[in-house]
Amino acid sequence: AVFNSVEYMLLTLILLIPIPMMLAVLMESRLTKAKGVWKVIMYIPALTSVVISGMLFRLMFSEGDNGQMNQLMHLLGNASIPWLKEKTTGWIALLLLCIHEKGGTCFIDLLPSFTVIYHLVKDFSLCNIYYYSLALQMKLKDNS
Repeated sequence: AVFNSVEYMLLTLILLIPIPMMLAVLMESRLTKAKGVWKVIMYIPALTSVVISGMLFRLMFSEGDNGQMNQLMHLLGNASIPWLKEKTTGWIALLLLCIHEKGGTCFIDLLPSFTVIYHLVKDFSLCNIYYYSLALQMKLKDNS
């Protein structure tokens, strides 16, 4: 049980840091339109109950032919998979649930940092450096 907990922790850290970070960077790019709508869409899963998300994921990954993932497998020409009974596919389902549930919170937590970085880089230019250095020199002259 301890090994499974450590494995879960490491895998979620590997996924929950870079994915929300890339989404936060993408949110600050000029290519993204309707940023407020995307922020709400990203955060909505964090507002749903863990119980409800778990039930939805259990239905989505059910072993029968009526599970959405198995229906997708049939469309692709593959056989049904017992998603929650095999170790590898069980981990995939569990990690997808974690990303769905916690990814929006990590995204919202990282977004202000990238907003500040974006505005600092945008304002950073040679002209600004020149004017800041002139202002600093004037201030130093006034103090002496």
